Amino acid sequence: MMFVRKFKENDFAKNILTLLTGTTAAQIIPFAVSPVLTRLYSPDDFGVLALFFSICSILSVVAAGRYELSIVIPEKDEEAVNIVALSIFVSVIFALLLQIVFAVFNSGIASFLGNESISFWLYFVPLVVFMMSLYNILRYFSIRIKDFKSVAVTRAVKSSAGAFIKLALGFIGFTSGGLVTGEIISQFFGNTSLVRNVYRRKELFSGVSRGRMAEEAKKYSDFPKFSLPGALSNSLSLNLNSFFLTSLFSLAILGQYALVNKAVNVPLTLLGSSVSDAYFQRAARERSETGTAKNAFIQSAKYLSLIAVPVFFVLFFFGEELFAFVFGESWRVAGSYAKILSFLVAVRLVAAPLSVTMSTFEKQKISLMLTLLQLVLMVAVFVVSNIFSFEMKEFLMLYTALMASYYLFMLVVCFNIAVKGRKYG
Repeated sequence: MMFVRKFKENDFAKNILTLLTGTTAAQIIPFAVSPVLTRLYSPDDFGVLALFFSICSILSVVAAGRYELSIVIPEKDEEAVNIVALSIFVSVIFALLLQIVFAVFNSGIASFLGNESISFWLYFVPLVVFMMSLYNILRYFSIRIKDFKSVAVTRAVKSSAGAFIKLALGFIGFTSGGLVTGEIISQFFGNTSLVRNVYRRKELFSGVSRGRMAEEAKKYSDFPKFSLPGALSNSLSLNLNSFFLTSLFSLAILGQYALVNKAVNVPLTLLGSSVSDAYFQRAARERSETGTAKNAFIQSAKYLSLIAVPVFFVLFFFGEELFAFVFGESWRVAGSYAKILSFLVAVRLVAAPLSVTMSTFEKQKISLMLTLLQLVLMVAVFVVSNIFSFEMKEFLMLYTALMASYYLFMLVVCFNIAVKGRKYG
């Protein structure tokens, strides 16, 4: 009871609890309908969704030029709101350019991806990319003003809306279109709460001007220079499997792998993101007060480890049976994939949320080098697997070994940055 009381009295812990509550609520309905979705849609259908989502995810990380990461940093709100406006402006321009590219080269892109069924959905990529980018911009603004409740609520709305749409369209008889449509609509709902949050504080934006936006763009130019290539590299590393698996194996195998991501990595990433959001805000504050973020880093690492350890044991010892029971016997192979990936899932759950340490101390160059290393390792997995004609499980074992080693190394680097602050490197 004493631990619970101290937890509630701790502002940092309460912020995490607020975000975790919203995230947990966001996962209840999608998790409840997932066993139905896996019986309504085939592994091939999930493969199409995985390919579409991977394209959007890769492009969305660069849509705002990574200026959104700097929203939390300025001491004055006048600077922050101009960064918000700058980020939205850059995202709009990027989405318009994408629309032209996908309209002109639609068939060529579909052929390059080796999946003609994705052709129609490519027209929706720019819209989803913009909505994903807008969500991140508004989320960082909410974190800045410590409105963690809005972030929690919007996660629940976004996740639940997508689940219901996919379920409804599946019963009607849609195939992969039902899954992709649900994803598109969920992105729209994801922004509603955060847009209202900004509107309630519209007086803060009265000082937005093109001149101030230009000043902020120049002041935080290191983010597009160094953080953007790094973020793109990181996103490629995380999403290239969607392209590799269709190339090495099949769309159905990609669908099985995508279910592992949906059932394990996505919920755990959201949980880790809840800690990361609270950590980012506290680390920035601790940096301004002491020049370091050691206490915030250690406390966040402890919270994340409490989640990661039991997750590893459950997936490793019960993965196959769990997936077969919950999603249907035809998805047992996904459980075998989850077992192989269990150690990587646990390590990434701890390390990935704490990677914002590099943004907090503006170590974009280090972040870039690390993410380039990650991309090199990911490509190495594909090359080796292709040369030696690996089966899917051999591919996953090599992938787990290299990526887990990478995240452990990144965790050590981030800890040293948090301890030494700007003096590191």
